[in-house]
Amino acid sequence: MAEHRLGARHLARAGAAALTVLGVGLCADRSGGPLLLVRLCNHPVVLGTAAIVLFTAALVRRARSPLVRAETALVGVVLATVLPAAQFLGFFWDGEVTVRQAAPGRPDRVLVVEEAPDLIDTLTRVHVDDAGGLVERRWHLGEFTDDDPSAGLAAVEWDGPDRLRVTIGGRVHLVDLDPDSGRPARSFHLR
Repeated sequence: MAEHRLGARHLARAGAAALTVLGVGLCADRSGGPLLLVRLCNHPVVLGTAAIVLFTAALVRRARSPLVRAETALVGVVLATVLPAAQFLGFFWDGEVTVRQAAPGRPDRVLVVEEAPDLIDTLTRVHVDDAGGLVERRWHLGEFTDDDPSAGLAAVEWDGPDRLRVTIGGRVHLVDLDPDSGRPARSFHLR
């Protein structure tokens, strides 16, 4: 009976560890999230594979039958190899930074533009990274596709240390940033 409780406890701990790994990765990328966590955790292949390995190890340890252990290990190995294959086939974000520009007079505030293919069009993500080191935050300004040039992102540039000039479909929008945190007053999602 004590062995059964010990096995269930290990399974619960491994499941909690796997969910924590996935949760940290998902939560780190929200607007205003710590950029260090975004950089460390925004790798679905690494996080997903780690979660699969942890959970599979817990299930294998918990199973009593050698056949069930072998089957569970086989499923874990298959899942852990399918995830990197999905990355290779381009199912996850594989953007390239096309613009990285510091704000005038604020080297701690940086405009970042990333582009990546998105099925038919190009997907552009715009961020503002604020502060530096361990406290650096990433604020999402918007996501855009180039499928409709009259409504897509034409340009984004600094209009001062705390303001961006965003041109979308011929219309200019001035976006103020919080002087302390760098948080944009508004965001755009024209996807």
